[in-house]
Amino acid sequence: MKNKFFFLILLFYQAYAQEIPIVTNYDDGRAYTTIAVDNKNRIWAGTDKNGIFILDKEKNQTEFTHQNFPAESNISELTINSMAGDESGNIWVAHSGTQNLYNVYGGVERINTTTLSIQHLSPDRNAQGIPFLENDGIGTRNVQQVIADKNNNIWLAQKYHVMTSDPGTIQPGTFSYRKADAYTEKFKSVGTWKDVKEGKPDLILHFPAYTYKLPISKSHGTRNVTSITANGKYLYVAVEGYEVQDLQGNDKFLGPRILKYH
Repeated sequence: MKNKFFFLILLFYQAYAQEIPIVTNYDDGRAYTTIAVDNKNRIWAGTDKNGIFILDKEKNQTEFTHQNFPAESNISELTINSMAGDESGNIWVAHSGTQNLYNVYGGVERINTTTLSIQHLSPDRNAQGIPFLENDGIGTRNVQQVIADKNNNIWLAQKYHVMTSDPGTIQPGTFSYRKADAYTEKFKSVGTWKDVKEGKPDLILHFPAYTYKLPISKSHGTRNVTSITANGKYLYVAVEGYEVQDLQGNDKFLGPRILKYH
């Protein structure tokens, strides 16, 4: 009888112990804005203007260490919003640049996790239809989130950025996508300005169309895509509300919503 009682207590203890997570505390006093895992199981942690830190457990590291990059990469000056690792050995860094009014240097960095080389990706054109020197196809310099889906596609969610000293001239928010290892191809950008509630689909943007030629919202929050996720079959994007004008010049508010793309 005692043996049975002891056995029941042991089973209860094991079940209870399995519910208690084992926590390792990496409390180094830094405020991290995002974390990601690369294809070598290293942990990457991004910050707001304090660079990138890496934890390599295969090297038995017990704390995050600052990763040095070439000074011209501006990594230490960037407001990093999101990071994602793909199956091709890259870490994608979504950021808002130096987070001044114009999101200078903003966009996406693709870091090769083996060589630590960096490729900076920027929009093709601004809201006035003027080409940038960088021509990588992403929608804006204010990238809020980056994800890699199970098919090794990279997806970007972007807010607007201001283009000129005139606060009314902006590059509206979009989402963008590309194969992770399609290194010679541009991203394709999609605007969410059309009213899908009325059956009008969003379109691939052919710059400079659908940027400066459409009526600009009365607020700077126009057409912001704040978050994005994909499961390999469907894409979901979270969009802030904004005002548009119909063909008769009447104002119309499109509320915040989640859009599902097939």
